[in-house]
Amino acid sequence: MADDDDAPVKAHKVEKVSRPPRMSPREEMALAKSMPRGRRLVMIAKVAGVFLFAIGLEGVVTANWILAVTFLVLGTVVVLAPIRMQVTVCPKCQSRLPEGAAVCPQCGVPVM
Repeated sequence: MADDDDAPVKAHKVEKVSRPPRMSPREEMALAKSMPRGRRLVMIAKVAGVFLFAIGLEGVVTANWILAVTFLVLGTVVVLAPIRMQVTVCPKCQSRLPEGAAVCPQCGVPVM
């Protein structure tokens, strides 16, 4: 019994999940430029909604309530607006996608 207490404890080795490397800023810009026009407009609207919300928060901090209420509501509506775009072409390999596909069957890229 005393020998079991003095035995070194071995930890269980957990293997790390390999993740794909992050894109560089240059690759992200190239991807944004290669997006279809509709998806680009949606992305710009979502970013603009975040800025509108930030302006509304500035109105709360400065007690300018008209500014706060207007921009908080406007920013919230723009950011949370459900926008569903019909994607027919893969943004990476430009192959045609089947109806309702969530992942490109050619290259495996998730399609939003």
